Amino acid sequence: MASSVRSTRPLHLTVPTLVVLSLCAAAAWPRGAAMEGAYRPAHSGTTGGTPGLTAQPVRGGGGGGSGGRRRLQGAGGPIYYRNSGPIMFANVAVNFIWYGDGIAAATKQVMRNFVSALTNTSDPANTLPLWWNINRRYTNSIARNVTGNITLGKELVMTGGDLIGYNATMQVVRGAVISGLINLSANEITFLVTANNVTQSGMKSSDDKMYCLDYCSWHNFFTYNSTNIKFVWMGDPTDICNRCAIPSEVFNYWQVPHGVPVLDGMANQMAYQLAVTTSNWDLRTWTDNYSNENAQKCLGWFGGYEDLHVESGNQSMVAWNQQGLNGERFLIQGNWDRTSNTKCLLSAPYPPAPPPPPSPPPPPSPPPSPPPPVPPRPLRLLHPHPPLPRCHHPPPFPSPTISSSSIPSSSILSSSIPSSSSISSSSIPSTPSLACAPEPTTPAPSGAPPHD
Repeated sequence: MASSVRSTRPLHLTVPTLVVLSLCAAAAWPRGAAMEGAYRPAHSGTTGGTPGLTAQPVRGGGGGGSGGRRRLQGAGGPIYYRNSGPIMFANVAVNFIWYGDGIAAATKQVMRNFVSALTNTSDPANTLPLWWNINRRYTNSIARNVTGNITLGKELVMTGGDLIGYNATMQVVRGAVISGLINLSANEITFLVTANNVTQSGMKSSDDKMYCLDYCSWHNFFTYNSTNIKFVWMGDPTDICNRCAIPSEVFNYWQVPHGVPVLDGMANQMAYQLAVTTSNWDLRTWTDNYSNENAQKCLGWFGGYEDLHVESGNQSMVAWNQQGLNGERFLIQGNWDRTSNTKCLLSAPYPPAPPPPPSPPPPPSPPPSPPPPVPPRPLRLLHPHPPLPRCHHPPPFPSPTISSSSIPSSSILSSSIPSSSSISSSSIPSTPSLACAPEPTTPAPSGAPPHD
């Protein structure tokens, strides 16, 4: 058996296969065992308004998940971010489990087309991304907004019996995850769509609630292998009731875009559940004081007459307020505007791009280079007396040359000439002794001036 297939080739599971999946799920999670979120009240497309509240009357009537009753736009007051709760800010894949026989091929194709067009901006005429921008305004505690991209995931076809009670409904999705037919991923939403011949009851905490009488769809989650698996249950109301179809105020006067009010109602329910699941999958993140979620505050509000496009065709008037890919028309309810927190919107401009992250601080400047080392100054010897001057030693006195002829004998008395024996060496002046600095012994370099 193939473990997974793309949306173009759904996997068909027989009754024995479904039994095996259910047994695997039951073995992995016994009935009544503690599970995160096991006893929290589920949020749904309920069939009635919030009692005891006053708000602006609806323009366009109820239905499309409001059970045909008149809905108060914004009932419950402002919406608040609570408990620092999580949102789905990554890209989200949408899986389908078609449960039971009789789900029309046209129904499946319309739901696939809606998912494919919801965030696809390749077609300038596609207005669904502008509708989704309303949901993008919901953020978490660190200002990350709801996912920007919704894509098609896997598809399964299952056959089985009635789903009585919440646990029976949840086990179908859980068994598909355990068996690997659906990815174990926190960034996926699985739509379990049951045929009109399958009875479903139970909305998590109230197993006595009934489809079409008390709700049209609901979402919840369970935890498996530390991963929060988000899923949505939705029924096919064909030949069952019109309470979950497009409101009678529309199709009593005009034709709905696809010509079948219950089919357009399912597309609208899908839009509703995608909005509330991505912004409030844990059921307690974005709610008002009466636990209403964002799209829940706009149930049955499709805009005023000025918001509807009414065109003639096939001898009838077709009303629509959103256009998908290839010119396909939809009639989709509004969503609660988080920015003003006072009204429902059908579109919103693209949110401004987040500011760029602050530039990192410049690297610290390198420390200044140290100054070059100063060579040590030579020590100067302090002399007690000025240095001795350099001088040249004069040559010794020349010996006098006396000729005998130059001495007149008659004029010189012999007595006046001392004898050699009477002349001491000390009486002869010697070469003067001068205290001079010693001459340098190193020869002067070439080209240096001579010494004085």
